[in-house]
Parts: sequence; structure tokens; C-alpha cells
Amino acid sequence: MSDIQAASGRYTTVAGDHRTELDIKRSRFITVLRRTETEDEARGLIAELRREFHDARHHCSAFVLGPGREVQRSSDDGEPSGTAGIPMLEALTKRETFDGASDLSDITAVTVRYFGGILLGAGGLVRAYSESVSSALSSASLLRRRRMQLCAVPASHAAAGRLENDLR
Repeated sequence: MSDIQAASGRYTTVAGDHRTELDIKRSRFITVLRRTETEDEARGLIAELRREFHDARHHCSAFVLGPGREVQRSSDDGEPSGTAGIPMLEALTKRETFDGASDLSDITAVTVRYFGGILLGAGGLVRAYSESVSSALSSASLLRRRRMQLCAVPASHAAAGRLENDLR
């Protein structure tokens, strides 16, 4: 994120829950994107999808939180190290949004994998997980957010209307 964007607190997130599905060599990859603002919300989504897809082999995840993208986490959930979570996280952090900025934040991606019987290999897993998140981002609705500062100004009832008018 550029210094100007970080200073202004502008970033992009997903507008709502979004779900896509890819079949790669008979393995089924279901990717869910959700706007989350805390690690607890992100982990809640992962737990929710573990319950919904209890018979799936893997529930890999990545999330980026905070206007400055301060929190970034990923999990391979049993896949070979570095073949699922990190490619998913890179798909989130390197995704260009509005005006060519790479500023996605407050977003969690979980990819549920049903094994199809064909081994994909490390390179195939990296491509499959990054493609599943990229595909979900391509079809998801994104929205631009901007941090605002809330100020309180004590005023008498008689002066409140004039002050409101001046501020507008």
C-alpha cells in the first residue's frame, strides 16, 4: 500500500460473503471470501466452514486485517508446508483493486478441498490454491473503505443547528 493510501486509511474489502468452486484434476476446491475485521471473526469463519464441510480433507485459510494490513495469517491445514496458505495469502495481498492499488484488507479466504484421487504435487497445489482465491476475487463484489475520525463538539441546543449547517 502506498504511503498516501496508508495515511488516508483507504483500503478495499469484499462487499459480502462470496463463494466459488473449481474442479482441478477431480479435486474440488470451494473458496469462501468474507469481510472480517478481527482475528476472532476470521477464525469463526474457518470453524463455521469446518462444521459445514466436515467431511472435506483440508480447510486452508488466509486473512488480512486492518486498514494498514497489519495482521496477515495463513494455514496449510495438513497440505505440504507452503503449498496452500501462503499462495492464498499472496493472492490476497498482491491483488490489484481500484486504481491499480494492492490494498485488500479486512478479508478472510478459506478454501475447502475435497481430494479427487489424483495427486497434484507441490507446484500443482500452489497453482490450485492461488487460482481458487484469485478466481473468487475476480467474481466478488469489492468496495472501497476509508477510515474516518469521529469528533464530538459540545454545543448548546440553540447553537447546534447553525454549527451543523456550517459543517455541511
